[in-house]
Amino acid sequence: VWLVLGVMDEGWKYFIYLTRWSLLLFDLYLLVAAGSSTLQFFIHLSYRNKTSEDLTMKQIQMIGVSKIIRIILGASYTMDVVWYQKVQWLLVTIGVDGAILIPVMYWGVVYSSGDELTASSINSHVVIGAVAVFDVWFSATVIRLFHVVYAVMVGIAYATFTILYYHLGGTTADGKKYIYSVLDYENHLVRAIVTNLLIIFAALPLLHLA
Repeated sequence: VWLVLGVMDEGWKYFIYLTRWSLLLFDLYLLVAAGSSTLQFFIHLSYRNKTSEDLTMKQIQMIGVSKIIRIILGASYTMDVVWYQKVQWLLVTIGVDGAILIPVMYWGVVYSSGDELTASSINSHVVIGAVAVFDVWFSATVIRLFHVVYAVMVGIAYATFTILYYHLGGTTADGKKYIYSVLDYENHLVRAIVTNLLIIFAALPLLHLA
């Protein structure tokens, strides 16, 4: 709903903000995670039904559960991480890291006391971050420290986009030459570069470790 309303209000420039990049990636992760969990649920049901019909408990204990899974469900079902789970694993890193980064950066750097707080802003800069934290806590997804490199790559991609967007004459919906005031390459080039470096190589890794 917020996506549709935002595009209707700002057009394609709705997507120039890091907040929207992070929201889209996090939403994509949730969709993939929901699909993956549903698929695994039905696979588990199928395994249980076939096991109860064809094998006795004594046979299961003798052969081993992991081997039985391979025999009953075929080569397509293994104990290894399958492709869609790998996609989910990638998305949980970049999606959750981004969803948690946005509230931290918005309230710590971007927001000022005079800014209007709308329902859309609260959803983007409060609710999504809280959902991401709860998802990590309750899903028991394994988070590898090295996987922060994927979130860093997204950060580098966005920083590159902002630089190219500025040099190509891009503006916001209200005509500003910078997407965020802290990324004003025209008037505060050094500050913008330092901000990019701190977000990519300090904030993201620290949030990932947390």
